[in-house]
Amino acid sequence: MQGVSEPWRFGPFEIRPDTGELLDSGRAVKLAPQPFLVLALIVRAGGSLVTREQLRDAVWAAEGTTVEFDQGLNYCIRQIRIALNDDARRPIYIETVPKRGYRLLVRAIPAANATPPPAADARRSLRRYIAVIMTAACITAVAGLVFAYRSAPPAISPEADRLFQEAESLAGTWETNKVSEAVKRYEEVLRLEPNFARAWAGLANADVVLTFMGPQPAQSLADSETHARHAIEVDGSLAVAHAALGHSYWHQWRRSEAEEEFRLAMRGGDNVAVVHQLFGLYLASVGRSNEAIEHARRAVALAPVSGVINYSLAQVYLQTGRFDAALAQAQRTLDIDRHFPLAYNTLLRANSQLGRMQEASEAFDAQFRFSPQNTAAWRAYLLARQSRPAEARAVLESERDGRSRPKNSIGEAAAFVAIGDVDAAFQCLDEAVAAHIPSLVWLQVTPELAPLHSDTRFAALLARIDATRSDGKNRGKG
Repeated sequence: MQGVSEPWRFGPFEIRPDTGELLDSGRAVKLAPQPFLVLALIVRAGGSLVTREQLRDAVWAAEGTTVEFDQGLNYCIRQIRIALNDDARRPIYIETVPKRGYRLLVRAIPAANATPPPAADARRSLRRYIAVIMTAACITAVAGLVFAYRSAPPAISPEADRLFQEAESLAGTWETNKVSEAVKRYEEVLRLEPNFARAWAGLANADVVLTFMGPQPAQSLADSETHARHAIEVDGSLAVAHAALGHSYWHQWRRSEAEEEFRLAMRGGDNVAVVHQLFGLYLASVGRSNEAIEHARRAVALAPVSGVINYSLAQVYLQTGRFDAALAQAQRTLDIDRHFPLAYNTLLRANSQLGRMQEASEAFDAQFRFSPQNTAAWRAYLLARQSRPAEARAVLESERDGRSRPKNSIGEAAAFVAIGDVDAAFQCLDEAVAAHIPSLVWLQVTPELAPLHSDTRFAALLARIDATRSDGKNRGKG
């Protein structure tokens, strides 16, 4: 089978093997290496059937394994269809020939000034392309990148680039052990390329994620600010660097400074998905629903196959009370990556808000199966919503045993509200404010805590957080 070494066009799209991008009317979608190569091979076949065996030999054998080929190929095709907005039931671009392979349904031609290479040269180009792109690949089942860029990073060594791509994929999972590994990869990159600003920004964002799940949240949050500032020192015009600093400030409860950095990021990063993603989440947390949804949707438009970008839109919908939309978007995230645990948590919470407790229970079971860490609070919440308060309280007491501060303050408070123990909910939140728990950025919009809003103690909690924001005495604390 001949490969693709030059840009080719089909329908409104152009594939660019040099960057691994799919272009659509000026919009660039960065596909992961394997899905891109599968698409390239189907396009280059020009309407002829590309069999599953041919794809296995060209893509999976190239990296030395055919383990779980069926799962891997199905994942690639899902990614491709999402990028093309193509419905498998009524396809416009890619036809599935059951048990045989795939066929392009529209005409494909070389892009302007590009000619098809001779067969022997094409095979050599394909082998070179596979070798390069698979070296840069890491965990191919990971669906999205937490930091999606429209343009390629500056020239760096091949080893640094490989480690950077691995770090991006690992960070995009939002799973404790993988994000911790991402931090190690970023640090390796920066030892090789100390002036690589995007790696500093990526490290800063990963640090923020670890404030929710890592063993040392205070240190992770302090590190995030340090690393984001270093990114800006290296390249003050880099949008993702300012977004990373805004991300850090936001979780330090420094709203005004966070918004200033997000605005700076927007000036130079209107076409950068992560800038819209993080700004959208921030806007949702402060109750600016319409703006939040606008930015979160823009992020998805720029990075439609990113699991974490799609999940962020689901989170925005959930926190702004669009529960049906949150369900649909969480399911879309799982269509991209069925192992994304926080999408199951969104399904649990949105279904609970809609009174669909059986579906909520199934979502929790799936979340626990893929990622059992830090799920006790939401298990207690679910039990309370199922009219099992004694069991819910037992789970909470077991979770808090031996801990000096709450681990999942929002979830625990939500569980106490569901039990009907408002005093315990406020005690939990009081402890969280005193400990400067970063997740309290969501306090004023968390739907499960809405019954607390009319209590004067809730306004007092928000005032304490505002006081911390304004005096700046607790900056950098976890």
